[in-house]
Amino acid sequence: IRLGEHANTPVIMLTAVSRRQNIVQGLRSGADDYVTKPFFPEELLLRIRSLLRARQESLKLVDENGALRNMLQ
Repeated sequence: IRLGEHANTPVIMLTAVSRRQNIVQGLRSGADDYVTKPFFPEELLLRIRSLLRARQESLKLVDENGALRNMLQ
C-alpha cells in the first residue's frame, strides 16, 4: 500500500524502531503519526480518536467549501 492512495484514512505507524531517522522517514512518507513499542494502549486509543476527529473535521470543511463554491457559481 502506498499511503497517498488512501488519503482519507489516517495512518499510524506502530513499530519497534525508534531511531529519529526512521520516525522522520515514516512521517515524510505520509503517516499521520508514529508510535514506538512499547506503547500504552490507552495512549494509542487516544491518538486514534484524535486523528479520526481531525480527519472528520477536515472532511467537513472540504464539504462546506464545495457547498460554498456551488452557491457562488
